[in-house]
Amino acid sequence: MKKIFALLLAFLLLFSFAGCKDKKYEAQPSTEEESRVMMRLRYDGTTYDVRYELYRAFYLNLRADYPEGTLSHDDKEELEEKILRQIYLLYATLAMCESLDYDIYDADTEQRIEDFITVSVEGGYLGSTYIEGYGSYEEYLASLKELNMNYAVQTLIFRYSIAKSLIDEHYRSAYGIYDDVKREDVEAFYLGENTGRYLTLYLPRENFTYERAAEIADTLAKQTDEDAVFSKMVNYSALNLETLRAGQIITPYNLDPLTYATLTDVALTLAEGEVSEPVALYNSQNNGYIILYKADRSADHLNENYDSIVEEYINDKSGQELDRIYKEISKDVTFYPIYETLDRESIRMN
Repeated sequence: MKKIFALLLAFLLLFSFAGCKDKKYEAQPSTEEESRVMMRLRYDGTTYDVRYELYRAFYLNLRADYPEGTLSHDDKEELEEKILRQIYLLYATLAMCESLDYDIYDADTEQRIEDFITVSVEGGYLGSTYIEGYGSYEEYLASLKELNMNYAVQTLIFRYSIAKSLIDEHYRSAYGIYDDVKREDVEAFYLGENTGRYLTLYLPRENFTYERAAEIADTLAKQTDEDAVFSKMVNYSALNLETLRAGQIITPYNLDPLTYATLTDVALTLAEGEVSEPVALYNSQNNGYIILYKADRSADHLNENYDSIVEEYINDKSGQELDRIYKEISKDVTFYPIYETLDRESIRMN
């Protein structure tokens, strides 16, 4: 089963307990090869060195989406674009968090990371979610290798998750937990040309192949209206009827781009009444396929789901700022010789 970074992200967002204060599991040093700097990013006077170990992790996980063997020129360019996008988004999130005056390298952050590792090894609760531990530190480190990560990349991904949660908390606080949001602004957002409402059907990989998911998407596409699509989705969805009917608001900015970039890209291509092909996702909530149906928007839907739409309005504001920083970071990059000379097809986990 394919796994990527997002498999770990949501766990850390739930992680709030204090945990032990002693460092129980020693950090594993990166090798000289893994520590090589491939590129340097800059934003607002801060520089970020991107090391081979991070590039390797993104490359191996994203490369799995392509056919085995030598890639075509177009596939190579597309894959490289995806890797750079993920790298820039990760560091843009760290930069955005720091711009809001959060210290994501402080003692509390380090303790949260250490505590997460302890629970991952020994088992325990992350928020209300119980995590079955690996039983030993060696087994935990082996699991990182299966994710194409080493210890340093794992720590960086954890730090990204903490930064993301701090940004979310900041924006909710800035809007007074929705109290300071004007209804007319929410209505304008909801009806805006960049906002869509989508019925989403999730098909877990353990129960559905891609081919079966594609057959279901084809059946949905043959339906004549939203009610007919909804009645078919009910046969496969584990969501309650109210949640399924409410759907998901998607804009260019409101979903986590490191996890849901592909889903967002697909959603934005759909016309109202159109059904997507299955979108493969690999994360802690969705290890399977999602099929989207672009539904219409209405005053009744807005009124019935106002609070959740306000939340997406706030997520969109945060996402727009992240996109601005992402664009700035991607303009100021120094690529080192290793980036140009690296034999990508030979990249493997040691």
